[in-house]
Amino acid sequence: MRDDSVKISSNSELFRTFDETQLFEQSFTPEADPHGVIIIVHGLTEHSGCYINVSRIIAGQNYAVSLFDIRGHGKSDGPPVLIDSFDDYLDDLSVFFNLVKKRFPQKPVFLLGQGMGAVISALYFIEKKPEIRGLILSAPVLSIREVTPWFLRKIFWAFGILFPRWPLVKINPDYLSNDLEVLQDFDRDPLVYQGKIYARTYLEMIRASEAVKGRCNEIETPVLILHGREDKITGFEASQEMHAQIGSTDKTLKLYKGLSHLLLLEAEDKPVVKDILQWTDSHVRTS
Repeated sequence: MRDDSVKISSNSELFRTFDETQLFEQSFTPEADPHGVIIIVHGLTEHSGCYINVSRIIAGQNYAVSLFDIRGHGKSDGPPVLIDSFDDYLDDLSVFFNLVKKRFPQKPVFLLGQGMGAVISALYFIEKKPEIRGLILSAPVLSIREVTPWFLRKIFWAFGILFPRWPLVKINPDYLSNDLEVLQDFDRDPLVYQGKIYARTYLEMIRASEAVKGRCNEIETPVLILHGREDKITGFEASQEMHAQIGSTDKTLKLYKGLSHLLLLEAEDKPVVKDILQWTDSHVRTS
């Protein structure tokens, strides 16, 4: 699917966010005038480098791609996978979004979030109402009932308040993907966080997910939701419910048989990326 005839320039640098935390960013830009810009927000324990191949595929179809490591992840500063408030993620994305808009002032921008990055992207739109052409949510973590029993979630909630830095639970890597190559890549990647998730991070993630579910009727921009039917991290049923409640009349839900949580990275022919590009192509011409 990748078009190697398209010349792509890549760049990486550091920027400072609202509280002077230093974050790592990278970009992939086609030599020709791009149709638009896609900002990718990665998920929990991941980093932007996990999506380099996806970024090059997208850039090869004449879109500029911008990514950054959220705080506490990858090459960005901050305690590993620990936050005091989910608002920090939203404010970081706001700073990055404004940087990207300054670089491409006349281009339509799409937000693409994966996993927790989809929750960040959705809540960012709800709270900040940025000027975007569309919102793309891949496996949004709106429910984790299949991973954690309800009674443990109650305990974790209390720990998030009383013992915020308590390491609670480690994500089972086998839940992330059905693709052995993807799992091996994550296991070998030194920038992928392999430890336990802290109580406070867990609590903030649950709060953010509940906020998105409770306010998704406020999303009135075009939306594309993508979910694997074999996702063991967050059930696709939650995406079905979100799709039904989103305020926008321009909304699409795609479910993929055989794909799991990291569906952007799964399958050699990258069917999810193809669907994203078809959708952005149809919306980039919309004024």
